Amino acid sequence: MKRKCNNWLKTFLEWTIHRASAEDHLVLWTGIFTIAATAERKVKIGKDILGSWECYPYLYTMFVGDPGTFKTTTISYAEELLFRVPGLTEGSHINTQANLQKELVESPGHSLYLTVGEFSDLVRKSGVEMYEWLTSTFDGKRYIKSGTIVRGEEFVEKPCLNMLTATTPIWVATNLTQEQLGGGFNARLITLFTAKPKDRKLFFREVVDEDRLKMIEDALVHDLCIINELEGNFKFESKKLEDELEAWFVAIDSAKYHSSIRSFVDRKHVHVLKLAMILSLAEKDELVITKENADGARELIAFVEKELPRVFSSIGKNPYKGDTMEILKTVYEQGPISIEDLNVHFMGAGISRIIGDLVQSLVDADLIKMKSMKFVITDRGKELVEKGRLG
Repeated sequence: MKRKCNNWLKTFLEWTIHRASAEDHLVLWTGIFTIAATAERKVKIGKDILGSWECYPYLYTMFVGDPGTFKTTTISYAEELLFRVPGLTEGSHINTQANLQKELVESPGHSLYLTVGEFSDLVRKSGVEMYEWLTSTFDGKRYIKSGTIVRGEEFVEKPCLNMLTATTPIWVATNLTQEQLGGGFNARLITLFTAKPKDRKLFFREVVDEDRLKMIEDALVHDLCIINELEGNFKFESKKLEDELEAWFVAIDSAKYHSSIRSFVDRKHVHVLKLAMILSLAEKDELVITKENADGARELIAFVEKELPRVFSSIGKNPYKGDTMEILKTVYEQGPISIEDLNVHFMGAGISRIIGDLVQSLVDADLIKMKSMKFVITDRGKELVEKGRLG
């Protein structure tokens, strides 16, 4: 089949950008994720080039921004397209580590994609186990072993997991720890910060042509089906380009960076190689990485790297720690209590805008829980209140 898009990403932006309220970089990375999820583990940069390891184009991508920045709406663009590509399997949004492994075992080609609007939904039940499993799966090991009480040990051969998800700065500050930051998960994550919507707009009638959008969508899906069929090893267009990337890699010195992003910098060459493959797949069937692909990949990662401190510098320095403790104490003293009553109680405290996120962070940490539509303290929450400390 012949492609209908000269460059898939440019056509994707033509389909989305004029009707998107989120900042442009979120829309672009949604398109990048869509290609990654479609390529699965069928193409790679092999050991013939990298020596002891192979690089596949799958990605973990997370949008971080306050409520109202249209993160979930933007993720839906990927969902609309991937749903139409035969053979792709979507993982469950609310899951445990064990069930997600089961889905991966049972999926064709041991490949899944996840589009999860709230990252807390994915990690709430399994916590640390989910982070560790996601880290191991990302590394592209030949197989992943995991044990369950019911099914015993399960093996996933050559797993492939692509993830696009979102959360808030408050959730990051409240739930991610320095141990997780340095332990590897965040180094494998493309984290994109958004401060505000690009355009807070309700009606888009003047820019929406439904017939044209349908034509573009069909072209995008058509080309995704072609990308999904591609298999083999990528090559670089010249020895000169390989030497240029080698010099760039050798010059990376993570010690010069803030500790909150050092682990990401140590692995940014992996992300650059993944993105170079994705940018190549966006424009051609030939598995060749050009200088334009490599330069574009480095520019994209440079942008991510620049924005990372805005997200991770708050880890271990939660500015809402006192407010969160007050909410916990209120549930302890007055619970069962509804979210409406909590909003009224804290109306004058200046945190009404974020009360829902703070409450959710307490639920995720197993400090409070919902019972009969009201929040009650858990045993762990009770212990923390009585000892006068939080997290």
